[in-house]
Amino acid sequence: MPDFRARIRAIVGQAINDGVEAQLFDVAVGPAAVNAVLGTAFQSMRSLVLGETDPGEAQAVARLVLRLLGVPAGEIDSVVAQAAATLAAS
Repeated sequence: MPDFRARIRAIVGQAINDGVEAQLFDVAVGPAAVNAVLGTAFQSMRSLVLGETDPGEAQAVARLVLRLLGVPAGEIDSVVAQAAATLAAS
């Protein structure tokens, strides 16, 4: 399990780094950013599995994570809408 955890942390860290390099995110890359993203995602999944929330919360979680990563508030809704459309098309 530690290998899986390390791999997930590396993937998320690299994704954040890629977003910073592409000037999409305005956040320091490091353990705090990775912990914020993973913590939010894991707790959201846990709440869904336990029936404490519904799938409709996914977009609210996505908005929160993007805000944590420093995406400007005025851009978040369009990013989430584009992601939702992409998921619906696949």
